[in-house]
Amino acid sequence: MRKRVAEITACGVDYVKVGLLPEGDPAGCLELLRASRLAARLIVVLFADRLPLFDAVAAASRIGAAGVMLDTAGKDSRSLLDHMRLDELARFVATAKGHGLTVGLAGSLRKGHVRALLALVPDLIGFRGALCRGNERSSALDPGACRDIRALIPPAAHGLHLGPHIPLPSAPVEALC
Repeated sequence: MRKRVAEITACGVDYVKVGLLPEGDPAGCLELLRASRLAARLIVVLFADRLPLFDAVAAASRIGAAGVMLDTAGKDSRSLLDHMRLDELARFVATAKGHGLTVGLAGSLRKGHVRALLALVPDLIGFRGALCRGNERSSALDPGACRDIRALIPPAAHGLHLGPHIPLPSAPVEALC
């Protein structure tokens, strides 16, 4: 993994997402990444349906990651909210922010999830399938779906500063895909 992350970093990107699965040695993997002294900032992706058996948020902070994202590994249409309750997600967001990390939430999210997730005050909410034609994650973007979801994010959310690590001056909150 370290070699692949280094290859991606060499492309000149600012951030590299690394998925952390419980199989193998995820804690050791994070330590290898810390030792790599990457030029890009690291975003550690955790999967609600396959969480590691240690405090990965604290570990991400210890290795100097810029942020953590909570997603779903299975792409079977079950959403993040099918795997975790809102109070659990609220604790995840608060814990990550308490460690000074930028925090994102994703995982088969739909329009109906936006309001509840915005109330948790994550830095990012990631969408893919919900923004694509026919809600199919492998299809082209659907401009109407993008507009519909964007309209659910209040104008007051524009211009947010995404934590200490990812400033986005004058950029609106956007859906990621």
